[in-house]
Amino acid sequence: MRRILAYMVCVTVVLGAGGAWAAGLPEYDSSAYCKHFAERGKGGYTAESGCMQMEQESKTVLAAMSIEPKILNYCDNFTKKGTRRSGGGGSYTVLKGCVEMEISSKKSLGQ
Repeated sequence: MRRILAYMVCVTVVLGAGGAWAAGLPEYDSSAYCKHFAERGKGGYTAESGCMQMEQESKTVLAAMSIEPKILNYCDNFTKKGTRRSGGGGSYTVLKGCVEMEISSKKSLGQ
């Protein structure tokens, strides 16, 4: 019983070290975002399809990254505010750009 409890504590600590998003990325409605993106730009199906492809690629890259909670939380809020006109659903492409800039800025500050 003690081994099981110790194992559960270790798993909780390891998973918890990732912070609020340890279980994964925030959920965004890429379909709604891309539909709005295409309509706003007076684009057609090509624009919407290209947007969906970029969203999926960005989500895949983000899922493979190790992103500290402070950066992910900041960028999630930034992304939702920046995409408010499209329903505030967020965008993985915008999130990825924010995360990459935050990581770069942190490194340039020597942190």
